[in-house]
Amino acid sequence: MTLNIDSLMNPQEVIDELKILNYQLVEKPTHSGEYSVSGSSITFVRRPFEFADGFRDLQRVKVVFNRSRIQSMMDVDSGVGLGVFQLEPKMMGLMGDDGNQHRLYQSWKEMPEGLVQGLLLTEDRAFFEHDGISFTAIARAFFTNVKAGRTVQGGSTLTQQLTKNLFLSSERSLSRKIREAYMALLIDSRFSKDDILDGYVNQIYLGQQGADAIHGFELGAQFYFNRPLKELRVDQQALLVGLIKGPSYYNPWRFPERAKSRRNIVLKLLAEDGHLEQQEYDAAIKRDLDIQVRGHVNLRRPAYFDLVSQELDTLLPNKNIKGARIFTTLDPLSQKQAENSILSRLPSLDGIAGTELEAALISMDYSDGAIRAIVGNRNPNFAGYNYARNGNRQVGSVIKPAVYMAALTSPEKYNLASVLEDNPLTITQPNGNQWKPRNYSREFWGEVSLYTSLAHSLNVPTVNLGVELGLENVADFIEQLGGLENEVKPLPSMVLGAFEMTPISVTELYQPIANKGLRQQAYLISDVVGAKSQVVYKHKLAPEQVAPEQAAELTVAAMQGAVQEGTAKSLGAMGNQYKLAGKTGTTNNNRDSWYVGIDGRELVTIWLGRGDNGNTKLTGATGALSVYSDYVKQRGPVVLIPDFANDVEMVNFSRRGKGKLSASCGRGSVSLPVWGAGQYTSSGCVGDEISNFFKSLFN
Repeated sequence: MTLNIDSLMNPQEVIDELKILNYQLVEKPTHSGEYSVSGSSITFVRRPFEFADGFRDLQRVKVVFNRSRIQSMMDVDSGVGLGVFQLEPKMMGLMGDDGNQHRLYQSWKEMPEGLVQGLLLTEDRAFFEHDGISFTAIARAFFTNVKAGRTVQGGSTLTQQLTKNLFLSSERSLSRKIREAYMALLIDSRFSKDDILDGYVNQIYLGQQGADAIHGFELGAQFYFNRPLKELRVDQQALLVGLIKGPSYYNPWRFPERAKSRRNIVLKLLAEDGHLEQQEYDAAIKRDLDIQVRGHVNLRRPAYFDLVSQELDTLLPNKNIKGARIFTTLDPLSQKQAENSILSRLPSLDGIAGTELEAALISMDYSDGAIRAIVGNRNPNFAGYNYARNGNRQVGSVIKPAVYMAALTSPEKYNLASVLEDNPLTITQPNGNQWKPRNYSREFWGEVSLYTSLAHSLNVPTVNLGVELGLENVADFIEQLGGLENEVKPLPSMVLGAFEMTPISVTELYQPIANKGLRQQAYLISDVVGAKSQVVYKHKLAPEQVAPEQAAELTVAAMQGAVQEGTAKSLGAMGNQYKLAGKTGTTNNNRDSWYVGIDGRELVTIWLGRGDNGNTKLTGATGALSVYSDYVKQRGPVVLIPDFANDVEMVNFSRRGKGKLSASCGRGSVSLPVWGAGQYTSSGCVGDEISNFFKSLFN
């Protein structure tokens, strides 16, 4: 998360982000990973972090809010004001080709001293003196075991343990021990002690999350305590060291007393060797284990990693990036709320459909094309078919804004008040068959404005408009907007969305509509930094104006009308208050339920359907829109404030009949933006009192 002075952001958003990053609420933050709240201000100590553009040390910052805006930011220790400040990103998961073994690499020299000393005292006191094997340790273990009458102590050095973990099986035999000792001698002769210890602290097995093995102390700290290793207390470090002897046997959730006893042995060794004062030791052994409720660490999000892998293959084909850190555009808050909205809403929609539905959700920052959240199916945390990326489904009415925008690129012919015919229509197709499009309500409106037709998603006027524009011209314009993977055939049914796209392609299509006709490539990877901190890749924006900004602005205004009075009006007061824009979509036999929503921050595409492409019994309004409503309530919408081009002016219109509009020189029933309003100027209708929906935008 990046904080900017005067940016739209409320305190709760920052608090939620800090919680996701596992910052601890305290009275007075002094250590990294702590924060406090006082009135309209938040103070926190950012963790030290190696960002894509370099290392930044821990920093104590105070952020002051004025309602939903950041009023000021200050470095607490220096008193210097800050204009921009960046929180460290959240680790979203791990990628690699090491099967189900996962680790976060960190050099032993960067690890807490208490942990390293505890490790050496517990496992290999003479590590820096021996040559890979320790005859003293072997003899000591032998006599201890003879005295106990059973095996209670091992004589393996850290080098031998690393050798066994990397190259040998766990069988108990003399031949295996001989091979282990021989290989340990070879490793010690060929590698430095630093390299061997680095290998050990990152390879050691510390636990299991389902089918995934947790290796290394850094990932172990995340798994057991949900905190970076550097922030652990000495008693927590001691628990990790104690687990080496047997993560299952000393499992702190199943056997807390057993784990605590093992931890205290490590603490006692530290105290006896002078690394802990008596007072520190006494306090440490009295502490609870203080582990998180259940072992969990973000290892992978299937849909998210699917797209990251695809993008990596495109950006860096055949390039070895082992150990690299991949910085993405994913927003943890948006991702969390996206997953929650799918998981919470689907059960009730399943009941309507009579079967389990599938789902996809993509959130994008339409100003630059950055993907902020992605859900690929109904189970966000489990691998399965990625409908967001691969689910080619008919798009239905979500294509209509592109058709109307094609018309609005010609201001001399079309504006939002232009009249379209909505009467029974028969079209003879090239094969001789007759096609009779009809509106979803089975009613005809007679004559309607472009604004009314798009807001209410009328089919027949849309077909008439497409034919009037020229179907090939409309197809070319749709392809020009972007997102299409296959050529669109210029058939009349095309303008009603009788062709297939994936949810992410629909998002790409809408991006220039939401962004004043300026297309930006959708992307998820912002930076790739190699294992040696070298920048391997950095995303560069390449904007392209693919349509007039005025046409895009008018199209979004009509989509705001869909929320105010049309097919998306179930968003209710929230939709009106935040001036949300949107478009529903329903395909034949209710196979697909779509919704695309736009607020002042992001563009969100939602698709619902069945895996067998059957009838969902849902429309865009009763299905996907309800998921969007849940999402935007949880995420918190941002007001969509129009910023019209200089030659776009507001004109008052009165409703005539059910759907027509005519310019009104007095108080109109609706006020709409017009590109090149000269045709209305002579009657003095430009600049009159702005009413109803658009009036509030200028209060």
